[in-house]
Amino acid sequence: MQNQVVAEINLSALRDNYRTMAAMAAPAKIIAPVKADAYGHGAVPCSQCLADAGAAMLAVVTLNEALELRDGGLPTRILVMGVTDPNRVAEAVARGIDLAVHGREYGLAYADAAARTGGTLLCHVHAETGMQRMGTAFDDVVPLIEALAAMPHVRVEGLMTHHSHAEDPDPSVTAEQRDRLARLADALARRGLRPPIVHAANSAALMRFPDGRFDMVRPGIALYGVTPCPELTPHVRLRPVMAIKAPITTIDDVPVGQGVSYCHTWIARRPSRVAALPVGYADGYPRALTNRAVVRVEGQLAPAVGNVCMDTTLVDVTDVPQARVGSVVTLMEARTDSPLSVYALASLAGTIPHEIFCGIGRRVRRIYVHDERTGNSC
Repeated sequence: MQNQVVAEINLSALRDNYRTMAAMAAPAKIIAPVKADAYGHGAVPCSQCLADAGAAMLAVVTLNEALELRDGGLPTRILVMGVTDPNRVAEAVARGIDLAVHGREYGLAYADAAARTGGTLLCHVHAETGMQRMGTAFDDVVPLIEALAAMPHVRVEGLMTHHSHAEDPDPSVTAEQRDRLARLADALARRGLRPPIVHAANSAALMRFPDGRFDMVRPGIALYGVTPCPELTPHVRLRPVMAIKAPITTIDDVPVGQGVSYCHTWIARRPSRVAALPVGYADGYPRALTNRAVVRVEGQLAPAVGNVCMDTTLVDVTDVPQARVGSVVTLMEARTDSPLSVYALASLAGTIPHEIFCGIGRRVRRIYVHDERTGNSC
């Protein structure tokens, strides 16, 4: 028996979600966000699947993430959306990695570093349009691109921004950000300097703002099967990609009145059978699920009981007499209509699906599967 929790990643579902987003975005192309280890799903296998499915570009946040993809054999174009140390620009140039530029100081430092390599840096100037997180001040964007365009070792390939309110039912903030980016693109076009790739839309903006798709879009969470806005769920068919499973390692008989786990937050009210699973909050199963979540054991739902520990979660299997040591328990199902869905777990934990996915720890072994009905290719 393997005493290990696994994340089962369905690459067929990932491919299908990509195709759904690509069809919705057309003629805009897809930049596939695979930052944070592909939202916890495994950067290299998921990137390969998305590249094979047709993604025009992959997007990460750090240069190290980009290098991991290159080292993993990905030839696909990669954009680093975060801030990169100017001392590492030579690595980006050598490996053919695009960098986002967050302000004039960074742009000029990157250009100077690129000149020393003798190569050409491909960059995307990030315009601040309302997120107030990173980016080039709105009034500085056109002068910065003019300056970079005059430098022989820099090629401005992109103009980008990031939406702060795309999920909000009130469209006004997103519309204003879209319009500000469009004004910049138009101003650059009049000067003959419009970059070939203008991009802004995340998953929610792609779905809700057809006129804000520009040349490329960056649907992140949707690729992994999560609809970013509840009201869109009935209208956009996405397939969850990840399921979490773990074996029962022990089963104990617990008498009436006996508590379990730290602080005895659950006390047996009847003679009970309590199973231990080798998964806890160190693996990404949130402690906030204590005495709230359910799991599936031998096809039946059973409650998780007692405090979720760092390495262990307990389950009351009294009503599942067929449960035994070695039974595989599902803690998260790749279904939208399940009490074990990532939506349900996120709601119970008071967070968002993104955090549940990204919190899945390194001890959790990722295994990659395909639907029999759709074949083995991405």
